[in-house]
Amino acid sequence: MFFSRTTKYAIRSLLYISQKGRMVPLNELSENLDISFDYLKKILIRLNKAGILESGKGKKGGYCLKRRPEDISVGEVVKTFEKMTLEECKTMKCKDECMAYDGIISLEQKIMDILENTSLKDFGNKGKTGWQGERRIG
Repeated sequence: MFFSRTTKYAIRSLLYISQKGRMVPLNELSENLDISFDYLKKILIRLNKAGILESGKGKKGGYCLKRRPEDISVGEVVKTFEKMTLEECKTMKCKDECMAYDGIISLEQKIMDILENTSLKDFGNKGKTGWQGERRIG
């Protein structure tokens, strides 16, 4: 399975924000991750709408995680940007005639289980998340 550039940028952005543990301005993210400002803005808006990020306006505004890194699964992020279903097998005829259908569905479920059971904290550098106890730093 290959993830789109958008999904990879989303994960990189979330890990960066997680490590900072504070509101991170969009321009800081764009510069430090070398991602186009406008492209990154669209990604962060989707993450905000998905309930993964919070946004703040003003001088100290930016983006921060809405939940602790260990409470955000990579699967949740991936599903925000990727279609995780077998597109070709929507019709009953295809399902009935395709010898690989059941195996592919089983494999897709196993992949999603792994993604759902992998948190941002697992994915990033442990101990450098910017979180202490139940509260964000900063």
